[in-house]
Amino acid sequence: MIYKLKNYQRDAVDELKGYISLGFNSKNRKEVVFKAPTGSGKTFMASSLFEELASEHPKVNFCILWACPGKGELHKQSHDAVKTYLGGNPVCSLLEEDFFGTRKYIKNKEIVFINWEKLIIKDKGTGTWANNLMKEQEGLNFLDVIDRTKKNGTKVVLVVDESHVGASAKTRIQEFINTIIIPNILLEMSATPLNEHIDVEVNPEDVIKEGMIKEDVIVNEGIKKDDKSLAEKDSELLILDKGFAKREEIVAKYAELNVSVNPLVLIQIPNVDEGEAKKLVIKDYLRDKGITEANGKLKFWCDNHDPFDKKQIRNNNDITEYLVFKTAVATGWDCPRAHILVKFREGHSETFETQTIGRILRTAEAKSYDDPLLDNAYIFTNIWTFETKQDSYNPNKIKTEWTKMRDGYTQLRVWAQTKLASFYRSRQEDYNSADSRFGEYLFKSFMKRMKLTEEDRKNVMFNDPDRLESEGLKLKTITSDKVIEETKLGIENIAEEQTITGEAVAVQMSDNDVQAQYYSIIKENLNGLAYVRSKSPINTAIMDVLGTFVKGFARSEKVKKYMQIVVNNADLFAEVLSEATAEFRQLLMENAGKKGVKYDFKIEESRAYSSETHTTLISKKSLYSPLYVLKNASGQINYLERNFLQYLDQQDETVEWYWENGTELMRINFGISYNNGMNTFQPDFIVKFKDGSVGIFDTKPNDETNIADTTVKNEALRDYLYNINLNRGYDPKVRGGMVCQSGTQFYIFEGREYHDYTSNHDGWVNFNDFLRQIEDQCNIDKLLKKIK
Repeated sequence: MIYKLKNYQRDAVDELKGYISLGFNSKNRKEVVFKAPTGSGKTFMASSLFEELASEHPKVNFCILWACPGKGELHKQSHDAVKTYLGGNPVCSLLEEDFFGTRKYIKNKEIVFINWEKLIIKDKGTGTWANNLMKEQEGLNFLDVIDRTKKNGTKVVLVVDESHVGASAKTRIQEFINTIIIPNILLEMSATPLNEHIDVEVNPEDVIKEGMIKEDVIVNEGIKKDDKSLAEKDSELLILDKGFAKREEIVAKYAELNVSVNPLVLIQIPNVDEGEAKKLVIKDYLRDKGITEANGKLKFWCDNHDPFDKKQIRNNNDITEYLVFKTAVATGWDCPRAHILVKFREGHSETFETQTIGRILRTAEAKSYDDPLLDNAYIFTNIWTFETKQDSYNPNKIKTEWTKMRDGYTQLRVWAQTKLASFYRSRQEDYNSADSRFGEYLFKSFMKRMKLTEEDRKNVMFNDPDRLESEGLKLKTITSDKVIEETKLGIENIAEEQTITGEAVAVQMSDNDVQAQYYSIIKENLNGLAYVRSKSPINTAIMDVLGTFVKGFARSEKVKKYMQIVVNNADLFAEVLSEATAEFRQLLMENAGKKGVKYDFKIEESRAYSSETHTTLISKKSLYSPLYVLKNASGQINYLERNFLQYLDQQDETVEWYWENGTELMRINFGISYNNGMNTFQPDFIVKFKDGSVGIFDTKPNDETNIADTTVKNEALRDYLYNINLNRGYDPKVRGGMVCQSGTQFYIFEGREYHDYTSNHDGWVNFNDFLRQIEDQCNIDKLLKKIK
């Protein structure tokens, strides 16, 4: 072990060893519940436990299955942490990487990390296992591995990490424990276990005394109800000011103590469109303080931002002072120097995930400074009341990992090598968005609600605020807000779900929040219209309606004032908008037609992916480096696609590069029209061959489940190939087809009427023959060059 246990950790490990040792000698299952607060080093204690058990019980043959919940990558994070703690002994393995059809059993003292939720997913229709590790296959599946391990006389210790998450899947976790693993010893670990009986518990006060976590979490320090000057403060700038000032205090104190720690401020912005507006506010504010992305002091963990070294930033003297994030930072990432959390209003229901709060609980040097300033954590938020809740382990789809074209390739060069035409049509493009015609529908609805006439509308001099107010329209433009007064969160209850409320302090709603509330009112009353495309025309219509009937504002202030009026009359405008959008949607549906867009397809030079939905695959011919491939619902990659890509990687004589198409319905992905232009088919791969031709391929499994859909797509691809090759001139020839795998061989369909390979081999050609034709052409080209 490369680290030393704290006193409370030593006591907990000794207690746990006693229970587990008894379990080694028991014929019945031994169940142990371990409760340890966030920041106490639960994973480190468990690592020490198994290292010492392995050393002290050399004659006991046992292995550990370390099971983590959720759809994210918590099991991989635990694997990496434990492997670092142990320094390679005992051996740590990942189930999906080390046990797919090759390993026959788990070795003595080995620790295998698994994601139990993804492992036992079943197909809702058939009831069969969805995860390949559980399915019957030529090699061994996970059930076989467990069975053989037990037949070897190896006792199975099952660790259920974050065991409280099983509350929403109680039946499934019990199935996992009682019918799949059937362990000899069960160890449940959590900050908030569901089991009422606790065997080993770490006292939060002991963790605080050892300096591992801070003493208190103070919310909105310095914001008091009796401070009347706050009434004129912008709520967003208020919490940014407070966070900045508190960091400056902490910096000065560390310097006074000669401690080399650069405190980090975490800023959480909404995980919705409004979050983009918050980014601008943050950038502008911090730029005036000399903190920018350019000088490295500001970083963003969000879509469309450059990646950064997530290990480097954890160093106590790293240059980064502010890290802006949406939700990614709440998934298993620790940075002990994080001291302050600034959280912007999210929406109607405000929650703090306890793991997000946990990011500021740890102490930078794992010790107390006997100074309240450094021994407390701080939250500043423009929220009045909020709830704390346990983390949801839903996939985090924020795209934080970037890939780009290999050296020597550019968008223009690749375009010259392909010259492909693409098709795009959104699913409801014809009847799903407001346009310039919407204005009349909003006028009609607003005038009906306010009892206005066409004569009023035509009267350019109309100005009757009393009449409007008598019908319920409040014309005040001061938009008030409230934030929670200074309060404390008890460390001992930090992991529990609770409602935090207190005295409300009156402040001004920031311009950003007025705008966010304004667009939220629009978004919530669309009756099925697409928000992104409807947002602008609806906003224009509102401005036109209010500009007609509400007078008295300077031109430069009108937009801001009208937004404030809408926010101050949220219920009234919700009613008006709902009626107008419902009627307009009906018009669009009645007049829906077929339309789509054809355009020259140019592959983007770089692209962002989410590490939660994609994983890397080693590749030497991928146009993008690194290559990210999609994971399915059970966390596994599509093995047919993986096998095909690995096959292409071996074709040095014929394949120059390949590009994997995206699955999202977006213009940046390659599409082919089908169903008379009503739908878009996005084949899996584009391949550039060394004879100058281009290939378009879609991989299909050998089954008849979706044969009708595949047939239609095959015809669409065949028609596309025929049409694009007409009068192609000097542009590259385009090939392609549906591809399947049988045994070790791949086959491409070149027949007329599509059918599954297993039902009939007619029309299916071995892909090796397909490539030999390309290789022959390459040889001819080489010969011609020599002759010249």
